[in-house]
Amino acid sequence: MRLTDAAVQMATGGRMRLRVAKAAPRAGGDLGPEVRREAGREGQGRTAIVDRADPAHPSRTVRGAQASPPHHRLLLAGAITPGQYEAAQTYARLWLLREHGRSPDPDAPRAHRAPWQRCGGMAADRAEAAARLRDVRAALGPMPVSVIELVCVAELPLWKAYGHALPMLAGAGGPSRPVRAAVMQGMVVMALGLLERAWAGGD
Repeated sequence: MRLTDAAVQMATGGRMRLRVAKAAPRAGGDLGPEVRREAGREGQGRTAIVDRADPAHPSRTVRGAQASPPHHRLLLAGAITPGQYEAAQTYARLWLLREHGRSPDPDAPRAHRAPWQRCGGMAADRAEAAARLRDVRAALGPMPVSVIELVCVAELPLWKAYGHALPMLAGAGGPSRPVRAAVMQGMVVMALGLLERAWAGGD
């Protein structure tokens, strides 16, 4: 899912606007050899290298690339836990529901119905999503919220999200891309840990 103009402005305090991107390939779809090469380069694209059974020869393992947002790649790398990943997914689903009245979750069919089929139910769903986001944003504070929305909702590469989360440190003479990505990864891990605990009621 891609962040709209309104969300980027929220995450960056109005410092940045992005055009709505075309729909990205569905997570899990093999994007072909060109993307496999691109996925192997640091900081490129929104892909992850994965090994899986060859559909034509199930006994063989093949390597390919799949569309994958940054927090999903962190999960695959073992940098965040499944609980932290699910917390991020919940936040992103609620954000889309609040902003657009839709959810990427296939288990939420009402969000994909035509407007005349939604009646008042969708308005109630959007209001509930807004209330849940308001509560969790208040519990987290501005910096963790900004990190989550830049990386898990906007799906910006870590090094690029660093520039929006910490603009005072990202100018000329600032750290290199790998350093920015490493710093931002630590911030994402911390923010998602707080988010997971917040969704769990602070336990």
